[in-house]
Amino acid sequence: MKMSRRRFLQMMGGTMMAGGLAAATGYTYAAYIEPGQLVHERHIIPLPGLHSSVEGFRLVHLSDFHHNPEQNNLAHLQQVVSQTNALQPDLI
Repeated sequence: MKMSRRRFLQMMGGTMMAGGLAAATGYTYAAYIEPGQLVHERHIIPLPGLHSSVEGFRLVHLSDFHHNPEQNNLAHLQQVVSQTNALQPDLI
């Protein structure tokens, strides 16, 4: 069955609209929702053969802030720094 030009353009328009909506949704989530979700996970990682002087060493890994200069994220970043310092890490 041969597809008409009109039908092809309608399908492409729908595809482009769906792609645009998906991109806008992803951007909104990454820029406005996820930055406010601070997750704190604690993991104990056994390292056989490690010298006993570094036993209990606390390492804090910070990532994925999605900082947006258009938003005033200063309060959020201050919260992250405060919570990080409260953990009393040996290395950040």
